[in-house]
Parts: sequence; C-alpha cells; structure tokens
Amino acid sequence: MLRFERALGYFRRLRRASPLWALLPVLACCGAGAVGPPASIGSRASPVPPEFPAMIDRLRADWSIPGVAVAVVEGDATPFIGTYGVRERGGTAPVTENTLFGIASITKVLVTGGLAVLVDAGKLDWDDRIVEHLPEFRLADPYVTANVTVRDLLVHRSGMASYGDWLEEIPGLSERTALERMAYLDQSMPFRYATEYSSYSFIVLAEVIRRVSGKPWGEFLDQAVWSPLGMQHTYAHADEFIAAANVLPTGDGWSETIRMGQAAVPAGLDVASPHVKWEAFIDPELVFEQRELEFDVSHFHRTAIDPGQGAFTSITDLARWARVLLNDGSSGGVTLLAPETVREMRRLQGAAGNGAWPLDGRSACGSTDSDLREVGVALGLFVFDYCGHVLYGHSGGELGYDSLMVIDPREDFAVIAFVNNTRSWGAVHAIVQTVLDWRYGYPDRSWPAQYREQAIADAQEAFARMTREAKARPAVELDEGEANQYTGSYRNPFAGALEVRRRDASLVATTGESYVLELTPLGDDSFRAIPAGPIRYWLSIEFARDGAGAVSGLSVFHPWFHQPLRFSRAPAAAGGGHRESRPSG
Repeated sequence: MLRFERALGYFRRLRRASPLWALLPVLACCGAGAVGPPASIGSRASPVPPEFPAMIDRLRADWSIPGVAVAVVEGDATPFIGTYGVRERGGTAPVTENTLFGIASITKVLVTGGLAVLVDAGKLDWDDRIVEHLPEFRLADPYVTANVTVRDLLVHRSGMASYGDWLEEIPGLSERTALERMAYLDQSMPFRYATEYSSYSFIVLAEVIRRVSGKPWGEFLDQAVWSPLGMQHTYAHADEFIAAANVLPTGDGWSETIRMGQAAVPAGLDVASPHVKWEAFIDPELVFEQRELEFDVSHFHRTAIDPGQGAFTSITDLARWARVLLNDGSSGGVTLLAPETVREMRRLQGAAGNGAWPLDGRSACGSTDSDLREVGVALGLFVFDYCGHVLYGHSGGELGYDSLMVIDPREDFAVIAFVNNTRSWGAVHAIVQTVLDWRYGYPDRSWPAQYREQAIADAQEAFARMTREAKARPAVELDEGEANQYTGSYRNPFAGALEVRRRDASLVATTGESYVLELTPLGDDSFRAIPAGPIRYWLSIEFARDGAGAVSGLSVFHPWFHQPLRFSRAPAAAGGGHRESRPSG
C-alpha cells in the first residue's frame, strides 16, 4: 500500500519525460540552460569523482541513511564497489561488498532473467499465452484471461488492477493462493491500452517458472542464474536467511512482538537493517503523528507478492547480473544467455505512464530539469532518458530500503546504488546521477541538494494536506452502541476478510495480527483509516447500510485506487460485537 504514496513522484516525472521517438538516436544535449556536450566517454580515469566519498557522507547525514553501497560496472573490468557507513544506525558493523540489501522491485529484473533462461532453452516464448502454461489461470475479464502473454505481463500492459498491492497486507497469504484470488481481479484500464505498473504480474510469472521448470521460482533462479554467475549472496525471500519467526508476514504492517533490525539477524550474517525514519530526522515538525518519532528500524518481511519485490542481494552480486545485461548475456567468463535474448529484453516495447509527456521533440538537459526519466518499457526493465542517453534498468522502493540500477549498453557501463532507509528515492537517484554526470563528462549539478530540497517540499505539502483534511473533517465521538454497529467480518472475493473490532474505546479494521488499520470516526458512517506503525498513510472507509438501516458492507478508498475496494458483511456470529484488548507491555 505504501508504494502508492511513493509512486507519486514517479508519475510526476513521467508527465514531463521526453518523447520516445526523440530517443531513437542518441542526442547531444541542447537548448536553453543546457550544460553543454559531454566530454569523451572513457576520459575519466576514475569511475566516480574524487569528492564522491565526501558527497556520500553528506548525503547519509542529510537523508538519515545508515548505509550505502554503490557499484560501477565497466565492460569486463573489475567493477568499482563503494561501501559506506554501517548496517544499522548506532551500530559499528560496516556495510561491505557482501552486505545484503532488500532490492524491492529490482526483483522483477531477476525474475525476468529466469524467464529468459527458459526462453533460451526452448521451453518458453515471450509471446506464449499464460493459459498455455497455467490452464487454471483466471482474471475477472475472460478475454484478458485467454489472451494475456508473458510479454504483456513483463511490460505491464495487462490492465489488471492492484488496489495498492492489497494482497501483501494479508498475513501468511501464499503466492499460490494470491494467484487464485486474481480470478476476481478486475481491470483498472483496458487490456494493452497502456502501461499500468503491477507487482501482481510477477506472481503469475513466478508460477510460470515453477510450472515450466518444475522448481519454485527462487530455487530455479538460484540454480539457473545466481549460482552460475557466482551470486552467492542473493535470496528470493527474507526467511531464507532469517528465521521465519522474525519475518513479518505483511508488507506495510507492524508488530511489536516480532524482532526488528539486527535483533532479527543471526549472528555473523551480513545484512543491512531496514530503517523507517526520514521526515522525523530532518524536521520533527513535519511529522503528523508522534508515533513516527518512536521507531528507527523496521521488520524484515515476506509476502505473497515477493516475486515482484522480495529479493535480497549484495552490491557485488547485482553487479554480476548487470554485466549480463551489458555484455549480451555473458559475465565473468560465463555465458548465461544468448545475445539475441538479451537484446530482446532491452528492446523498447512501449511507452511508460500512459504516454503523458511533452511532445516537443527535445530531450532537455538543463541544470535542474534533466533528471533520470522513465519514458518507456522493455521486458522487465524500464527505458530511461538521461540528457539524450538511452539507459535501461529498474528502481526499487520498499519498507526500509531504496535501490536503483541503470545500464548503458552503448557506452558499456552500469551504475547501481543501495540505501537502507525508507523514502530515500531521491538519495539513490542523486547517487546514480552524480556518477552519470561524471561518466558522461557533465559538470556537477548538486543532485543530492536538489533532491533533498524537493523531498522536503513534498513532505511539507503532505503535512499541510493532512492538516487541512483533519481540520475539514474532525473526529466525532461514538458511544459503545454506535461503535458496535460496525463490528464484524467483511469479505471480498479478491481481498479476503477485513475484521472490524473494538480495541479498548476505539475501532480497528484488520486483515490479521500484523496489519491493523486504526479507525477515526468522521460521522455519516465514514472513518479515516491509518495503519498502525510509524509509516503513516491515510485511507478512508465508508460503511453501507441496507434498506432496514443495518450495516451491510464497507468500502475502502485511496486516491490511487481506480475504484473503491468493496467488502460485504458476513453473517454475524453469536455473541455480539467483536472486542480485543491492546496487548500490555
């Protein structure tokens, strides 16, 4: 659910990206405010500028980031690996070249690699219909069910809805059960109309891997991709290296009984802890609720949508995979994929973000308006424009981590950055773009300062918006009888059960112990719903009544939902309203 809030910046940038046809030739920078033509590629003796370590130190302080890992891959040369800071704030264990970070949606690039191995083996084709491999596969739309292909899912053009990745908020839901629930998943836009980013697509693709290879997707990737490349520090799921009892079974949920950070990590294991502070660190006045000040580290978690966002890897390991994408299938003397397969993975398949960009035929490259922009999609990859340079890659943002990988096959290099704090999207972009400017010969444009300034402005805007909304719709009081009207079980065939219970004097709605929405009554059967935990985002819940005036269902609203997520009330169990007590301690 949190990724909808984070996606806002992504889509803002899409709206001002460059036209795809302007990227077909590699353009020189031009226009008013341009920074001038780049120096000759390869003229830099070092892969990073001399002041890079000092810049990283400032960035870590400015963004409240304990640890950073950076890789610059150049052809067949030994990659530059830079590691900075510590695995957990207040600790002494340093980030190393083998430290595990959650890479979130860069997981999709790894899953695409597993599919590519099967394509090379003749066991799969990019244009195979999903039902050829999963005859039981269903979506709510029969036409999409019958015709959606592997390629459609990889380029996010199925049109399937996501409802904020709601399925990851159901504790213990398996990938197989999530796949079955998709039979009730409607379309948020027409099939193949435009790209609509979907982590659910990769649940389907992971099951295709299992069905074709005979092995779970993580096991297959380990045997067919990671082990041959020497990626010894890569895992599909957190509970492959941390005891399952210390892994939260929801994505944005919270538990004060499951260990967090390094307290959950077995002794001797090299893992960067996920951190959750950002606004609270730079300015406590931007924190709308004081709970956000109470926590620093977060949980490791595993959810039903792990094939789209659950992998952990080290900076050295991902550099090995980036080299496969750069070198047309080879890395470190190992040929993993056929050149034509990798070229097809990198081929532009369509426009990103509904094609909303200025059709002015230029690729702007000024001092403040020329950041890395997602303008198209390839197979499991995004296509980026950077001052006319065409790059490929993916970003990743998850509770506690941010990451970014870009490759430039024409100039034969890649840049990767990992950080271990939430809402540090701007930090990883600042790191990568600083390296890109150095590599392309552009002058320093102070990307860390620019992104931090924008992030502070965004935080101020969000704080002001929540303040206005709270004043416009203040809380009302409910007596016990009024509150008990709403308690009970509500069900949706896709989203499952949502239980509304009394907790002390308040109401909560929960999918299970680790995902709890605290409900604030606003009157007229409306409630503000805020997940428990330090990362706060707002949803709305409205209850419906039948002709007799009894509560008959509820709807969950969020600005990024294409329509409300509606639940019907299940028959009441004997014994009256639901009540739970807040755990002590």
